[in-house]
Amino acid sequence: MPFRTETTKNDVYVTRSTRFGALRARCRQRLDKSKRVVVHGLGAAVARACDVALAVENDAGGRVTLDVQTNSVEVFDDYIPLVPGLAMVTKRRMKSAIHITITANKNYI
Repeated sequence: MPFRTETTKNDVYVTRSTRFGALRARCRQRLDKSKRVVVHGLGAAVARACDVALAVENDAGGRVTLDVQTNSVEVFDDYIPLVPGLAMVTKRRMKSAIHITITANKNYI
């Protein structure tokens, strides 16, 4: 079972396949409602998460604050053999992750 921290309504998970405009709009809508959004990116989506956060900052005219945290996440790949009788193989690897907290300043409209 995959491990993931509890998701709140202010979390936005970035993937490479989600349209950039949709991610940007989702962040802006949540920022308008709650004044705080956390953008998460894993692996190849780290750069895209940065781009989304910077676009939201640009849209807000600098009236938001970005707080960036990076870490490495341990992931597991399970390989099920195609030939009966062979054992399943599990490989462990590390992936880069980023968590960008976007907080609206007092003068945010």
